[in-house]
Amino acid sequence: MSVTPLRRSDVIGQHAGRETLLYDPVADAVHTLNPTAWAVWELCDGRHTPADMATHLRAAFADVSDQDVDADVLAILAVFAREELIHRYDLAKELGYGPD
Repeated sequence: MSVTPLRRSDVIGQHAGRETLLYDPVADAVHTLNPTAWAVWELCDGRHTPADMATHLRAAFADVSDQDVDADVLAILAVFAREELIHRYDLAKELGYGPD
């Protein structure tokens, strides 16, 4: 997958202990992220592919398997796409959530 997801600039992130809250002002919704999801969110900068993100996570979380990291990145991106928190609708469609 060679797409480079880009987070929406109007979504606000706020740390709350070991979790991070994302506030989506368009949907007036709050999303709770664990440290892994937050790391993926931070890498949704329009420059990193899902494979790049997995590489970064492997370095940050050394105790996980390669398969787990790859699956986690795709699952997290699927949620971001479904909730329209990222701009890459081609990614959303590829993950099964985008417009036809």
